[in-house]
Formats: sequence, structure tokens, C-alpha cells
Amino acid sequence: MANDKLKRLRKMLEQVDVGSISSRTEGETLENAFGGGEGSDQLEAVSAGSLAEHEMAFAQESLDLFVEGREIDSEQQFALEAIILPFKRPVVDILKNQMNPSQLTGEWKSLATSAHEKMVIENALMSIGRIEVPNNLQLPYAGTGFVVGPNLLMTNRHVASIFALGLGATNLTFIPGQNSQVDFIQELGNPDTESLEIVDIKMIHPYWDMALLEVKGLPATRPPLCLSTADPSKTIGAKVVTIGYPGYDPKPDREFQRVQSRVFRDVYYVKRLQPGLLKAHEEVKSFMRPVHAITHDCSTLGGNSGSAVIDLKTGHVVGLHFAGAYLHANYAVPTIELSADRRVVDAGVQFAGDSRPATDPYEDLWQKAESELVPAPQKDSACDSVHSQSSAQTNSPPLGARSPTDYAATWTLPLMVTVDLGDVQRATAVTAPPPDLSSQVVPHASAAPTNGCRQLEKLFGPPVKEHSLTDLAEMFSADSLAGTGFEMAVGLSSAAASKFAYENGAVIEPFGVGGFGFKTCKFIVADDTQCFIASTKKVVVIAFRGTQSFGDWMLNIRVLSTGRPYGQVHTGFLRGFEFVQMQLEAELAKFPEHTLLLTGHSLGGALATIAAAEWAERFKIAAVYTFGQPAVGKGNFASHMDRHYSKKFFRFVNNSDAVAKVPPTYAHVGRLLHFDKHGNFIAAAESTHENTSSMMSDEEFARLQESLQDLRSANRTQGAATESVFTAFSDHRMDKYIGKITKQIDKPKA
Repeated sequence: MANDKLKRLRKMLEQVDVGSISSRTEGETLENAFGGGEGSDQLEAVSAGSLAEHEMAFAQESLDLFVEGREIDSEQQFALEAIILPFKRPVVDILKNQMNPSQLTGEWKSLATSAHEKMVIENALMSIGRIEVPNNLQLPYAGTGFVVGPNLLMTNRHVASIFALGLGATNLTFIPGQNSQVDFIQELGNPDTESLEIVDIKMIHPYWDMALLEVKGLPATRPPLCLSTADPSKTIGAKVVTIGYPGYDPKPDREFQRVQSRVFRDVYYVKRLQPGLLKAHEEVKSFMRPVHAITHDCSTLGGNSGSAVIDLKTGHVVGLHFAGAYLHANYAVPTIELSADRRVVDAGVQFAGDSRPATDPYEDLWQKAESELVPAPQKDSACDSVHSQSSAQTNSPPLGARSPTDYAATWTLPLMVTVDLGDVQRATAVTAPPPDLSSQVVPHASAAPTNGCRQLEKLFGPPVKEHSLTDLAEMFSADSLAGTGFEMAVGLSSAAASKFAYENGAVIEPFGVGGFGFKTCKFIVADDTQCFIASTKKVVVIAFRGTQSFGDWMLNIRVLSTGRPYGQVHTGFLRGFEFVQMQLEAELAKFPEHTLLLTGHSLGGALATIAAAEWAERFKIAAVYTFGQPAVGKGNFASHMDRHYSKKFFRFVNNSDAVAKVPPTYAHVGRLLHFDKHGNFIAAAESTHENTSSMMSDEEFARLQESLQDLRSANRTQGAATESVFTAFSDHRMDKYIGKITKQIDKPKA
């Protein structure tokens, strides 16, 4: 199975033309080889020491080994999938109908500099929305749709089947109790919405994975996109973009989750732009029959179902994205085939040029579909997910004059939505390895939104109270932040903000204002760093998000340091802060009279510490509260922090939290507040920093990493070798920190 995946990975790397990197000239950087920026924007030599540089150097080393045909381990494979490939097929945020140009890499930088390509994209963005099913608690976000005619929206048949019954163009109804709407905004960092009601199901195609929906009151500002009638086999290799709403895929595969988290930056269900190339036709199973779909290699996820595949040269839609197979291909309905269907043309779909077909290869299927009763949607196989069933599916119409002449495997990163494989796995013998399902073709319907932190934390330790958004909002007190010195109430407010930082960015901004009561709240993400900055009447709060997979972080931590005027600090933590530094400073400039509180859990606490060090003489930092943070500095870093924060820095540690004992050779700063397993204080010392004796030694840390690797390999938590790791990670949970702080506040006063 592993060899099969590596073969697909190799083929995919060849297709995106990165194999030639191995023959780069001496001194050429990886970003250069990918067509990256020039001058100061290029990655410098690895000796410069930034986290990005080390990651890229490791990725380059992994690529060299892979190109040479040598063995690579799981971390090197991850580097190929999650660091190298996004350079070729990035995922770009959309805000206020504009692309984020800083996320465009290599050849795709032209999307922001070419007037024509930029116009094509911005025009298309106006007419693409997220299809929502408000009454469906499991699948409130069904997928993507785009305007194709007067009050007419096109999406996938399997998306429509979440809320619609029937097949053809008659006897179509909404599932009882369900309704649907389309929101044309839903952008990261944009609280605005523009939801319009879907009032009718106009068509569910009997052959292609396509449906047409009627939208009420579609404004002229959302014009129809024009569908191509050109033969896509003659434009293979053309630059295309998909625009849609990729959703979180809870597929139970840790390596897949790591890649998904990295590529999509843990942001889901918001409008994204995904560029790639058009590929050849390929036969794929759709609704229990083979169809000849066009393929493309944009990076997509569940929720992209119904996305338009747009040719950047013509501005026309060449395909309707409907499915994909990880490390193999993305599939789309060719719009030229839809133009051969009279019913689609007569419905009002806008095609380029004269699209009235002389003959109609689909009419028999239409008549058969409409002459039979169609049962309610049900689950097919793992490959077909949720589809409407009909006996008409067993018949295949001709493909018109166009037959594929070239079959090419393409790739997507990552690609698939979760499939319920419980029955398959239960039928597998205990001694047999689980089936490799990574190449399954899966229609892209969105999974229900999931809090990634909450899902991952459930892997560690016994059940503890999960604090809801409402709980966090009730804990938070804006008035408490005005205090000076240590106060447990400020610790609880900071803990609530640190937990809140793990929420989706689309949730943080509106709930920060409506739930926490902030005057302003802005979510900021750059590379792997995420945080929010919010204001009260007198105080600005910055809460940094921590890592969502503690074990993976421990395995991959790099311990190199970088010299700063105030001492040596961990290179990775420094660079993580620098990713968002300019954006945060621009926001802080809006509140010159406010004091600043910095907070964060885990990696977020390390970033808050770096921020405090960098801003010691620039902003009025009133307090720093961190929870389960790793150490940040060494050398004279501690004296710098003592000088500025001797009575302002408060570091909570829960029992045997392992993250608070790494990296080796680094030392903590700030006042320690250390809970035992019962929630009592072990230490609440006034000392401002500790020496390295409280940290793991290099040998202890190496043993911890070995245990973690064993745990990952075994995929279980049995045996003495992993039990201590399990406990240490359980103590790291933010919910445990909140519970113990709450216990201190609720203690009766003596």
C-alpha cells in the first residue's frame, strides 16, 4: 500500500514538473527552482536559520532523495506533499472579492499582475457562492454553486441530493423539512453575508453529476458565468482556476490530516481560489456508470463540489468539478457535453456562441428518468457516497463527437471527503492490513464543520469537560483585564481567549464581538501562524493559536536558535511571530491609548512570549498569560524578560504537561503557576524565571520522541512505553487548564 502511494506521489510530482529541480545549479534555492520571488523575497541559504528556510531545506533534501529513487521516511513524504506541492498548486484566500497576492507562488503570481487574468477571476468571484442547508445539522454546508443564467444556479447532482428528491426536470421536490440557500460571500475575515433563498429545483441531470437550482431575487451584480462549447481536449495544459468552498475532511488518517491542515491552513468553508492546469479526459465511475470526465490538478477538498473550472485565457467555464481521488485526479463535467443537451440549453444556461445542438444524445435518458418514480437518496458504495438512485443510471448516452484521445493521471492536494467505511473494515480479517482507500474516487460533498482542536484533543486522556463557545464567553470578563499584577480572574479570561483562538476564523470574528463582547475582533492568519486581535474599551487582547497536534509537533520541533538584541530565541517561534508581526502592528496602531494583553496556549504561548520580547519598548504591554507553553529563549533572554516583565508575565503549567518541559537547553521566564493533578498549586513562586534543570535533557527528549513514533506506528495507546506520553499529553489539554483555573476561582475564601 505504501509503495502504491509513493508511485502515485512520484507520478504526480512528475506532472507538476518538479523533478527537474534535482538538476538545479549550485546555490539555487528551492523557491527559485519553483519560479519564486526575486531579490529579498527569495529564500536565503539555510544558514540564515528561519523556520521556513529549514523546512524548505528539508523538503529539498527529501525531493533530492526521492528523485534519486532512494527511500524516504514518513516525514520526508509529508514534506513533499505539504511543502513542495503547495508551491505549485496553492490555495488562495479571498477577501472583499480580491485574492490575497502574498499566497500566490511561482507561475501563479501572474494572477495578480496580469490585468486580463485578474479581471477574469474577479468577475467570476462575484457569481460563485456557498450552498447551505440550514435545517440539516450534519451537512449545513452542501457545496458550491455558480450562476449560469437568469436566477439560475448550477451545482452537482450529489450536492442537490442532500436537500432534493427526484431525477430529471419534473416531479422534483425538496426533502420534507429541508430548505436551501446560497451565500455569495462567506470569506475569511469578512463578517458580511449575502444569502438568497433557493426556491426550486429546476433540473437534476439523468447522466452527468449536475443540477440546476432557481434562486430568488438574484441581483444584476451576480451575473451568469459563460460556459464553454470548445473541445477541452485541444487545450490540455491550459491554466485554469477552481473557485469554491473547501470544507474540513475528517478522514481518519493522521498523515492526511497533517497535509490537509498544512495546505489549507486550518481554514475551511470560506471562499478560496485554487489554480492548476487542465488535464486530459479520463474515465471515472459516477452514479454507478463510467463517464468520460475532464480532469484538472487544482488543490481541492470536500465543499468544492459544484465549483466552476474556469479557463483563464477565455474566462469561460470549461468544467463542473464533482469528484477526485487523492494523488491521482480531479474530475469535472465537461461543459461542452452539457451544451449538447437541449434541455440544459432550453433551461437558460448561458453558453458561449450558438449552443443549440442539432441532435440530442440525452433525450431518451430524460424521458426514462421522468417516467419512473425515483426513491429518496441513499448511500451507494464508498465511491459514490450520497446519490439519488434511478434505473436510468444503467444506460449510457453517446459522448457526442468527442472521445478522449489521451488519458493522463493528475493529482490533487488533498482531495477526498470522509467515506463511511465501517462495514468494510469490520469485514476485514484482523490479521490483514486495512485496505488502501487513498485512491478511491470520492464525490466532493462537504462534511459537517468540525472543531479540529476538539477532535484532536479527544485522542488524549480521559473525558473532561468540553468548554463550549457559550462557556468561554461567560468566563471572559473585559472588566477584569484592567487590573494590574496577577489576578486569577484575568487568568481565566486569558484562558478563555486562548481556547477561543482554536476556533475557525469565520467563527472568531462575529462571535468575538457578539459573544465575548469585544468592540472589535479580527482574525489573522499567515503561513502556519494564526491569532486574533480584539479590543475592549481600554485593552487590546492578542491570543495566539497553539498547535492542534501535540504529538506531531513534538516529533518535528527544531531546536536551533537565532540571536536577537535581547538574547537567543527559538528560530521557529521567532519566524512564526514574524509571519503576523506587520499585520498585528498595523492593528495595534489603531489603539495608541490602549494597554495590551498577550496570551496563548502551547505554541501560542511561545508566540505570545516572542511578541512580548519584541515589543517590550514599543507597546504598553500590561500582562502576558500563557498556558502549557514550551520554552523560548536561552542566554541573556531571561534577564531581558525579567527587566521588562518581572511582575507582568504569568505562566501556567498543568501537572506533568510535557510541552512545558521542552525544548532541551532552553529556559522558561515569568512567574510559574503550577497545578498538581487535583488542581492545587505545586508552585506559585514569585521567581521570574527558571534554569534548565526543569527541562528535559536531550536524552529524555529523544526517548520521548521515540515513544511518540512508536505510538504513531502502532496507532494505539497500549503498553508502558506509551502510557507516560499519553498522560503528559492529556495534561496539555486547554480544557484541563480552564477547569483548574475555574476551581481556584470557585474556592471558598479563607
